[in-house]
Amino acid sequence: MKQVWNEFEQWLKTNRPKAVGTLNEAAGESEIAAVEQKMGLTFPKNLKDWLMIHNGQRDEYIAVIENYTLLPLEEILYTWQTLKELLDGGEFEDFPEIEPIGPVKKKKFGGTHVGFRLPRMGEEMIFV
Repeated sequence: MKQVWNEFEQWLKTNRPKAVGTLNEAAGESEIAAVEQKMGLTFPKNLKDWLMIHNGQRDEYIAVIENYTLLPLEEILYTWQTLKELLDGGEFEDFPEIEPIGPVKKKKFGGTHVGFRLPRMGEEMIFV
C-alpha cells in the first residue's frame, strides 16, 4: 500500500497539486478499531493500511480525483450511520432487491475489493 500511495502522491503533485496539502495525517490502529466496533465490521486490510498512511483529507472542497474527496474515519462513520438510519427506517424499500457480485481481484491496487458501481440508464446496480 505504501508504494501505491507514493505513486498516487506523485500523480497528485503533478495533476492536483492543491489536493496534496489537504491530506490528513495517519489514523492510529486504535482509531480504526473504534470505528470498526461502532460499525460492527472489520475494514479490509488495504483500507486500514491506507488510513494508516492518510486518514482521508480535510474538507476543503479540493477533490483528489474528478469530484471525489477521500473521507476521513469520522466522515466514513457519519455517512455509514446516516445511510443505516435511512435503511432501517425503510427509506430504500421502493428499490428492487440488489444482489452483490464479488469479491473481485483488482490488479492495480492488489487484494480483493468489494464495492459497487452505479447503474447506467436501464441497468440494475452491480456490486463488484
